[in-house]
Amino acid sequence: MARANRIFSLAALSALALLVVSCITTDPSLGASYIPANQDISIRTVDIDLPVGQKYADSLQTTVSSRVAVGSLTTATYGTVNVGTALTITPATDSIVWGTDPIFKDMYISLTASSNQILDKDQAAIPQNIYVHQLKVELDSTYVYSNSVSLADCKPELAVQGSMIYTGGDTLVLHFTKEFALPLFDMDRETLDSTELFASKFYGIYLHTDPVEPGTEGGRLNIFDAGSSQVTFTFSSINDAGRRRDTTVYFNLGTYNAVMSIEKERMFAESDDASGMIRYEGLTGLKPHIDAKVLRQRLDDWMAANDIDPDALMVCRATLEFPFEYTGSSNQFDTWPANLYPCRRLRGSTYTVYNPISERYTTAYDHGEINRSLFYFRSDAAIYLQSLIREKKEEVDENYDIWMIPTIEYTTSSSTSTSDYYDYYNYYASMYGYGYGGYGYGYGGYNPYGYGYGYGYGYPYGYGSNSSSGTTYYYVDSQNYWMCEINGTAAARHPVLRLTYTVLK
Repeated sequence: MARANRIFSLAALSALALLVVSCITTDPSLGASYIPANQDISIRTVDIDLPVGQKYADSLQTTVSSRVAVGSLTTATYGTVNVGTALTITPATDSIVWGTDPIFKDMYISLTASSNQILDKDQAAIPQNIYVHQLKVELDSTYVYSNSVSLADCKPELAVQGSMIYTGGDTLVLHFTKEFALPLFDMDRETLDSTELFASKFYGIYLHTDPVEPGTEGGRLNIFDAGSSQVTFTFSSINDAGRRRDTTVYFNLGTYNAVMSIEKERMFAESDDASGMIRYEGLTGLKPHIDAKVLRQRLDDWMAANDIDPDALMVCRATLEFPFEYTGSSNQFDTWPANLYPCRRLRGSTYTVYNPISERYTTAYDHGEINRSLFYFRSDAAIYLQSLIREKKEEVDENYDIWMIPTIEYTTSSSTSTSDYYDYYNYYASMYGYGYGGYGYGYGGYNPYGYGYGYGYGYPYGYGSNSSSGTTYYYVDSQNYWMCEINGTAAARHPVLRLTYTVLK
């Protein structure tokens, strides 16, 4: 009989949950007198103060094969951030033949501009010196983080013929030195035919620029499209007919590996309670952070005070709301992110991955978009909250912590298969239960958790929404430098968890 009652309750709960998110005004008590006491599924809502602190995002993954970022930005509030990119140079084909007596003529890199980020529109065309050094280390698969590469990993001399003054045009062309190019002639056929072997013998390059001048603000972050860029190598050699002829071959940029390097000045201390103001700063900067252990304790205290059995509590909806104030300035939101979304930092034995919680893939949910009318960021987190409540208290660790970070969207082509930053993310995310078969809604009948959890560890390529044009994935934004200030925990309009729930009888 208990089993039947619970199945009935779940069916009714599903219907009522739809009404909760509907625009139609309903009376949840209507008809309650006709429902037996042991089948009462009244829907209630409670606001619980969120424990929000501030932490810097360490171990931030910045490996990406289609993007080269170089620049420096400075603000009086957040200080200076310097960005460079290390990337491999590998043969574009497996048919390079040097011939007899090869003689170097030219080797240059052509970078196609994609976009840029500036904090002051008057500095859109400021001159910047772009430097290129050859790495002293192999850029293998262990180089994936924002602090993986620095100038200390580079040869001191420039790999190109002087620095290039760049003002943000369409294309940046840099000519390599003869000393940089000559070792290519020592590569045998086997090495030239293997990307992995080539990358282990001919190390990549690191691009960076000067920091913004001390005492000034502004700067520019330049983004180049590595997928539309290439390295051109021209040489002459004697062919089988005994004639010297010119030959041009091409090399790819970053297809084997590429990783952004970020140096961030820390202007604020980390804190467990951001009572006055909560700051978000992009890249490796300061982030709103929710300690899962503290949040779990608040939930436990609330359930104990209201005599609620945690095993009977069913989350219908849970939203994380982060209010902010409008200053009246027309340019207040110029540097603000389009969204702030709950993400988890999952530490494994080999890699650390920041990933959005799985609600990001349900279109009916709020996804942290900025609301400029009601002045808040709001995200749905019902699945996360239910799993946090169900987890054994001693098992709640820092992997459950929430980091509020913007998300970006990436759609794979239905006809191509890439092996880059996104595949890296998908693979390691699935190792932590973020694939198909992770926490997902399903009404497959009774189980102790009500929602058909399943606790699978995922399909090897994460989870996404499929369409005829490909698969869409969402990732933390480790590419853009946004900044914003939202209300602290002591403000009148402070961050809250708005929990809509029922208690199964």
